[in-house]
Amino acid sequence: MKCSCKECGNHIEFPAAAANTVITCPHCGQWTELSVAEENAATAQKSRGVSVMILAGVVLLVAAGVLGFVILRNKNGTTETKPLKVATAPTNPIPQPVTPPIVTPAVPDTTVQRAKSHDDLKLGTIELQKTPGTSLVHAVGTVKNDSDFVRFGVKIELLLFNKDGKKIGTAQDYQATIEPHQDWRFKALVPDTKAVDAKLLALTEEE
Repeated sequence: MKCSCKECGNHIEFPAAAANTVITCPHCGQWTELSVAEENAATAQKSRGVSVMILAGVVLLVAAGVLGFVILRNKNGTTETKPLKVATAPTNPIPQPVTPPIVTPAVPDTTVQRAKSHDDLKLGTIELQKTPGTSLVHAVGTVKNDSDFVRFGVKIELLLFNKDGKKIGTAQDYQATIEPHQDWRFKALVPDTKAVDAKLLALTEEE
């Protein structure tokens, strides 16, 4: 899916499951909502219509082929069957030696793939960093995909604290995909300039 940033107007691509969520624009760093554009909905509707027409055409072709086969077979009549020839055993058969089969021991498969687990998403240290030349502050860190599977729709939510240790808000960021054994360098915009620390609130992903 695609939409435009409400602040800078640049295009943002995202999976359909992330529609109507709020993220930090990768172009300008401002908050924006991933709204589903009308042209995306129209394109999806048109694609479904084309798929239905193609499927209907295939069904009609198969039905016509089956009907033609039945008509042709009824016209030619039933196929004549030939009697089977029965082999006659010799009067005095000579026994043949039986060779025992060679059994090859099975080699165990040691390449067992580890099952997918949410614990494979490893979170590193979280730091607050100010963008040079601006007043913007971001909570940055790394999420590692320590598995053999692609992770989809990974979202991180952070709790923000002031110098007195009180909660003063949240920050979040979203990543469409994380490839196997790769890192995601998240960058969550901190809306409150009084924040001096950030801790993990939730780390979720699409199933």
